[in-house]
Amino acid sequence: MILYNRLSIMKKLLFILPLLISVTFSQEKIIQAKFIDNSLSIDGKLDEMEWSLAEEGIDFIEFFPTDSIIAKYQTKFKVLYTKDHLYFGFIAYS
Repeated sequence: MILYNRLSIMKKLLFILPLLISVTFSQEKIIQAKFIDNSLSIDGKLDEMEWSLAEEGIDFIEFFPTDSIIAKYQTKFKVLYTKDHLYFGFIAYS
């Protein structure tokens, strides 16, 4: 009887586990690129006022060496665009 209960529980877990994993990994993060009128200088600095207006991509998780934990060294990014250019700004912490 104990063996039957364990098998029953294992079958249920094998059915539910993939559903939980797909829900966890299917959560999308969406960031909107911000339109700006002025061109930016490409100097490696994000000190122009336009960068402060952009949404920030944050809270990345890592998949190696440990799966699904907040990354120890975070990275942030921002996206701006003009009618002619697309700008990406990254801040990588170490």
